[in-house]
Amino acid sequence: MSRELDDASINSILLPAEHNYQTHYFRSLQLCREEIKQQIRDALTIPHENIFLLTNSTHCLLTVLYGLSVQGRTLSIAAGSYRPYKTIPLLVKEPSLPLLTHISPDSGEVVCIQDSAVILDAAQSAGAICHHAKAFTTDIVFFPLHKHLALQTGIGVLCVNDNPEYKEILKVAKISESGTVNDHVFRSLHNHLMTQTVMFNIAMFNLTQALAEELSCIGLTSITPLYSQTPFLVFKIGSRHPRSERLVKTIFSLKILDELHWRISCYIPGEPDASPVECSTALVNILRRKL
Repeated sequence: MSRELDDASINSILLPAEHNYQTHYFRSLQLCREEIKQQIRDALTIPHENIFLLTNSTHCLLTVLYGLSVQGRTLSIAAGSYRPYKTIPLLVKEPSLPLLTHISPDSGEVVCIQDSAVILDAAQSAGAICHHAKAFTTDIVFFPLHKHLALQTGIGVLCVNDNPEYKEILKVAKISESGTVNDHVFRSLHNHLMTQTVMFNIAMFNLTQALAEELSCIGLTSITPLYSQTPFLVFKIGSRHPRSERLVKTIFSLKILDELHWRISCYIPGEPDASPVECSTALVNILRRKL
């Protein structure tokens, strides 16, 4: 039997005899990868000419950073960006391309996108019903599939527009995407996309002044600006804040950011053209009822 694999490329004991990758792993993987890209493009209405499937958002960002460095460029960390980004060593000072965090996971603040020539971290906006479309107006955007899209862990998506200024980023991204990956992850995602039509998070918090004051009275002071329509709220907790157990078995989930801050989020799956579901009132009612 003719084989396209040998033990020097992928050891045969890793692939069961009945596995359809037994003789053509890389060819089958590439076909699966291209089908996933088209499925994601269609489902999420992605306008970018180039889509790359990497391992996570960090992998996407480092790929872009290295591509820029090849051209003697770097990125600049915009105010309000995800805090760990501030530790990235930047060897070249000028010229730079701004790195923006669309929705800060630390505060819920939504950045104002005024120019398409930016690198956008859309981890908290991709799939979020009120902010998804705006994220894809930028030239370079990256996001994982395990947050508001609820599709798959272990895959980060990098989208890059065709532009001569980004040619080195495209070259590096192609290399970053190539090679052996966990085919089970790709197969799982492919199957999910074939059957899953509801993949947007239509939950959002449109916090009003009155609701913010009610929450403040029970020990939760919102850091997230009012009327942000974000899929979560970040709070500074007071000394008499509600017990975290009160959100167990509700539609809300809680992340304790540190000793003084909570992030409360909500996930309601829906179609991309569905009406957003406002969750601030429900959150206040649940917390007050359980006091």
